[in-house]
Amino acid sequence: MAMNLRKTLQVAAVLVLLLAPSMAMGWGSATHGLIANRVLDHPQIQSWLQYFGFTSADRSTMVSVASGEPDNPTYQWPSWSSIKDRQFHANRMNPNAALTWGFTPFHVGVLLHLAADASVPIGHAPARWYWTNPDGPYTDWAEGLQEIKTWYPPAPDMTMYDGLTTYAEKVNYHESRMADIAQRYEAEFDFTLSGAFAGYNADYFAEGLPLASPLGVIILDDYFEYHNDGPVPEPATVALMVVGLSAIFAARKKKKLQT
Repeated sequence: MAMNLRKTLQVAAVLVLLLAPSMAMGWGSATHGLIANRVLDHPQIQSWLQYFGFTSADRSTMVSVASGEPDNPTYQWPSWSSIKDRQFHANRMNPNAALTWGFTPFHVGVLLHLAADASVPIGHAPARWYWTNPDGPYTDWAEGLQEIKTWYPPAPDMTMYDGLTTYAEKVNYHESRMADIAQRYEAEFDFTLSGAFAGYNADYFAEGLPLASPLGVIILDDYFEYHNDGPVPEPATVALMVVGLSAIFAARKKKKLQT
């Protein structure tokens, strides 16, 4: 009975995978959305969203784009190169360039999607760079099976970056963590259909998941800072600026009335 049930579940999963429009998502749509919301809820990113005046509708767009598959191949591949080399800063003022990263809710959503993909231990870079046979039999099945499962990411634990100060140091740290996970995963993977199904609850996906939202925070913070040409002012600093400007205008108005 148990064997028949397992066979039925396997056939059902196979049908889902065959009918799915894409098997390159890494995490499923629901998981991508949960990761995106975790990143957008982080205080530092909240400060940026408020500072730039993004609305709740803008946030909905960000999460919607992150939950889908970006429709421009330029954004999809190679995702880790886009992140590691900060290609999302390239050609900002040239809308006709091959790689054009604007400053819109759509582009924020793309970055959120790529950050999540970079934490998948199979089929996506940087993990696939550390598999000796990244496109071996049933690797696509092992990845695709994750699309029919919802993972629940924890809140971003930024302490993993303690002692690291630069963007390069932080993304290199992420890559080293994913390299370790990928190599251990491949050592256990037997490149069979049963191996792909065994990976459905593999610890390696559970290891990669908590790395996704902290990386998203690092990427968006860098992206927003670039478009602001500097760090976002602290709330107290903004308040002092407002008070100071009010005092200046009041003084000028008083002087004008006296003359």
